[in-house]
Amino acid sequence: MTTAAAIVATPVPVNVITGALGVGKTTAIAKLLSSKPVDEYWVVILNEFTDVGVDALTLAAAARGAYDVRVIPGGCLCCTGELDFRRQLRAILQERRPHRILIEPSGIGHPGAVIEELRGQERAGALRLASTVGLVDPKRLTVFDTEGVERDQIAAADVLLLSKADTATADERRLFETKARQSFPPKRWIGLGDIDALSTTALNPPADKYQFMLPARPDVHARAREQAQKHVHEIVPQERATQFGKYSIAATEHLLLDRRACGWTIPREATFNRVKLVESLEQGGEGLLLDVERLKAVLRTGIDHWTLFDVSAGGTNNQPCGWRQDSRIEVQATPGADVDWTRWDQYWRSMLAK
Repeated sequence: MTTAAAIVATPVPVNVITGALGVGKTTAIAKLLSSKPVDEYWVVILNEFTDVGVDALTLAAAARGAYDVRVIPGGCLCCTGELDFRRQLRAILQERRPHRILIEPSGIGHPGAVIEELRGQERAGALRLASTVGLVDPKRLTVFDTEGVERDQIAAADVLLLSKADTATADERRLFETKARQSFPPKRWIGLGDIDALSTTALNPPADKYQFMLPARPDVHARAREQAQKHVHEIVPQERATQFGKYSIAATEHLLLDRRACGWTIPREATFNRVKLVESLEQGGEGLLLDVERLKAVLRTGIDHWTLFDVSAGGTNNQPCGWRQDSRIEVQATPGADVDWTRWDQYWRSMLAK
């Protein structure tokens, strides 16, 4: 018979899903939630740039059985979101202990520091760090040969998966496999298919296959942490009033780690013109997208139709969404860009259905 003490002592497996902005991390987690055992309770920790929580909405209709999603804003879990990350993690482990925890660091975050924090919890026996899954875009394979956060994400992962595999050419698939097998530290598992290709073995490394990890540019992480602590006042979101048709709303501006972002939450009664919006975003958003690193939005685009929009270096995508409560927008500017957010106010207003 399993005792209560034994249950409490059982470490919770944790998977880190990492990768560049727009590579498909949230989509991958949604698929994992949709295929999880229905009788298991999973928790997802999402690290987003703002507190609008667009990614969390996309998971709502995907999960089978019980799950929970915790959103930590701040751009980097171990810089601007360090204290919240630790608090959330401890609360999760002390409350209703889940069968598994999935963590999605922001695409601009430093995964090595997240893993170091988890290692500390692992040594205390509270959790077991399972695989760190790195997603790689087939159209951005140069990441293997460059320096920066995206390269750090590959180094920190012991499992590499080719994201958006259905869009990859045969040459891109061969190049990914070659680069992945040449990567250091060596990868324990390499996948050329969709997230569905992740087997139990890929998610759960054998006990004798302890993950080896290189430090993820600790000097850069230290500078980011110092900046976050030095400019605490900049981390606090700044709200300003703006008008969307007949609706008065608050736009929330953020300045974090040399990046600016703005979020809008709009009443569900407001409807956007989907055809006009798709065409505009594909053509550069009237020039506004030149200074944008990432755009995510869930918008009401019909009487009973809601659309998820996603714009990044990987392209512009849109798909139906099950969210029905309100419309939410998050725009993240490229590093150093000085964005006039009132122009974005005007842009979104121009996309409202007449």
